[in-house]
Amino acid sequence: MRTSRRAVRALRFGCAALLALALILAGGAWWLFVRPEAQYAGRVVLPGLSAPVQVVRDEYGIPHVFARTLTDAARVLGYLHASERLFQMEMQRRAGEGRLAEVVGAAGLPTDRWVRTLGLYDLARSSVAALSAETRELLDAYAQGVNGWLAANKGRLPPEFSLLRFSPEPWQSADSVVWGKLMALQLSANFHLEVLRAQLARAVTPPMAQRIFPRQPAAGTRHGRAARRGGRCAGRTVAHPE
Repeated sequence: MRTSRRAVRALRFGCAALLALALILAGGAWWLFVRPEAQYAGRVVLPGLSAPVQVVRDEYGIPHVFARTLTDAARVLGYLHASERLFQMEMQRRAGEGRLAEVVGAAGLPTDRWVRTLGLYDLARSSVAALSAETRELLDAYAQGVNGWLAANKGRLPPEFSLLRFSPEPWQSADSVVWGKLMALQLSANFHLEVLRAQLARAVTPPMAQRIFPRQPAAGTRHGRAARRGGRCAGRTVAHPE
């Protein structure tokens, strides 16, 4: 009888432990992956807007921003990017600054040294200073949109920040510009192939060069303005000024 009671108590304890473990895992999964999800419908308050801005997502989940001014559109675009791509933005910004090692440790030092030797972020700051006032206004509005999301969602950061134990810094206009410089650097990695193309162009006839290096067909757009044409709407968000 005692053995039977002990077995029942052990079984109950085991079931309770499994249930507690399942609840902990479910809560952790919700905290890491569900809680940080972007808002796809409803109303948000974004400081700095001159008028309400509507964001309509088509059936592919692509947001279409309808604003009265380009500045408002840029501000909302920054908010949207931060809500969906913040970790990518933070790591790309750090890559452009040469600060990856602060997050990933020694593995990031080679890239940091290379980028700092090139001086990409200094070039980004110089580029911002040389831009027109209208372009700087748009970049500033975009940065304010990113920072608006950060200010309103300090407890809803993507899981990567929790796993790596660091927090994103406020966005600046130079961060947007250095992203473009990094992309240009990545796209220039084929310079060896470009030199080869030039050498072949002088060594063979044009038709033969065209056969070796055929041109790519022009890429077309697939989505366009699906939301404005009445395509299926997967979500609608309205951003309001304070």
